[in-house]
Amino acid sequence: MLNETVQKILKDYNVKKGYGISPEDLTETLFDLGKTVHKGEYDEHRWYTIFLHVKDFNGCLIGFEDMKSNTENACLADMDLEVDVSTAVEYKAVEELTVVYKPVG
Repeated sequence: MLNETVQKILKDYNVKKGYGISPEDLTETLFDLGKTVHKGEYDEHRWYTIFLHVKDFNGCLIGFEDMKSNTENACLADMDLEVDVSTAVEYKAVEELTVVYKPVG
């Protein structure tokens, strides 16, 4: 189940777009709409990979654990896998400085 903050963000987004606001509508919006701003792979398995997926919904960021199949002809449903929507939480963008060391000369 989506947490309260995520539900509010998605409801506001759907109302502005003229879409439904049922729990199923909000889940569909989370997966199918919004602008992807970050995908970070972090847990690779033989048949699938779980990764952080952050999307922008009218300036509000929502991140959740998403999955993708690692095989060409299989989908998650075929493997009895589904994304856990309870992992969806509000995110914020934070700018960080990264120092890289390179050889001289």
